[in-house]
Amino acid sequence: MSFFRRSHLMRLKNQEFSVAFNGIISLLDPQEVTVEYVQKALDEALEESAKLVELRNMRRKHHLTKVITELIYQRNDYLTSLTATIRGLLKSPFEDTRKAAEVLNDWLDAYREPLSKARLVQQTSLTEQLMDDVESHKRLSDAITTLDMLEPFQAVMASTQNIKTHTKARAKDMAANRRKAQELKQSAYEKLMVLFDAITMAIKLNDGDRVLYVRYVREINQLLNFYMATVLSRTTRNKTAADKKQQDKMEKEDEGDEGEEEENDPTATSSNMGMGGRSSYNILRLDADEDIDEWDDAEEEFLEEDELEMQTNADEYEELDDELEGELSEQLDHNLNGDFEADAAD
Repeated sequence: MSFFRRSHLMRLKNQEFSVAFNGIISLLDPQEVTVEYVQKALDEALEESAKLVELRNMRRKHHLTKVITELIYQRNDYLTSLTATIRGLLKSPFEDTRKAAEVLNDWLDAYREPLSKARLVQQTSLTEQLMDDVESHKRLSDAITTLDMLEPFQAVMASTQNIKTHTKARAKDMAANRRKAQELKQSAYEKLMVLFDAITMAIKLNDGDRVLYVRYVREINQLLNFYMATVLSRTTRNKTAADKKQQDKMEKEDEGDEGEEEENDPTATSSNMGMGGRSSYNILRLDADEDIDEWDDAEEEFLEEDELEMQTNADEYEELDDELEGELSEQLDHNLNGDFEADAAD
């Protein structure tokens, strides 16, 4: 049996784990540790500490995020120019030009919502849909040829291909970083468990300065309790947020049902309708900035970007002692007292 409450350590974010690991081993003074197997375990843990610096390096934003964002807005500029040019050609004095513009305008009108803002996923999907339409319907390709607009469409396709290429590279790079982070944490965690087991053994076997090792146990557990509180607090917050998200989703679905009933109501006013009396193209999408923010949130989630600020206020530590350490301290006292009594009986 170990004297350490340690099951939550791997649930810490990368930065939290790094700070926790270094905080724990800093509580042990190598000059005070005289038991050989405890010394060896501490030395190996200290060596592992240097490797955890790489976790800090993962805090920076991915370099392709900016590139992808610029490409998204570039593609949106192409799409905006394309649709504006087509609308302008509706007023052309040449009948063939007007008719071709009408064909393209009517076609793009069905996609006016996804065309309206710079969006990552939606406009990528949209571009592929547009090109599929062009290949499938001769009237569209003929209209593009008539208006000499092949080059703008090709520019949109080229931007989309670049976005997909960089997105794939970014995802691959981030996956490699996640694997590296997990390997670093796992290796450090295993070294820490060896150290905990060594201290536990030294106490049980009464090797070296037993009072010293008991003090180490108490101090380490105080820090472990603090991080356990961090994990439990985050778990509670995440559960609350998930419940709220589910509730909001259900409410939106209810509102959608009401909206559908209103749309089928012949008395519905034109204020709820799109151009020409048609309902607006209604699909939930993210703007480019929001997409990138979501990527970065995911990156922070997987690579644990948020740096934990250590609580050094003595009063806060005392509160944590009172609330979280009591049960473990009582159990530790019981176990240690039992060992002392057994030693006295011997």
